[in-house]
Amino acid sequence: MHEYKRLVEAAANIDPRIHLLVLLGGSAGLRRGEIMSLKWTDLDIKRRSIHVLYTDDGDALTNKIVRVWFERAQGAAGLEVTGAIHRLRHTFCSMLASEGGSSRVGQRSG
Repeated sequence: MHEYKRLVEAAANIDPRIHLLVLLGGSAGLRRGEIMSLKWTDLDIKRRSIHVLYTDDGDALTNKIVRVWFERAQGAAGLEVTGAIHRLRHTFCSMLASEGGSSRVGQRSG
């Protein structure tokens, strides 16, 4: 969990979108495809349920952008740079289990 904390802090210092990318993967458990498919209509301010990622030109995220952003966060945190964002899903599941959460949540389909 110490590495995840370093990753979150490093991502926050780089760019708010990269910070959000890391939080959506590690703290919310979203998969790369789920993160990339988020739309503005997914935002529910009243329920404070989600936020969206975007590129500088407003285009949708691509696999390459997600990999580059995650690699930047890993490098800034002093971690091995792999670009493998799925690692955050494992972090989410580990944190969920340590808090007594059901492993079934981490096994949702998709």
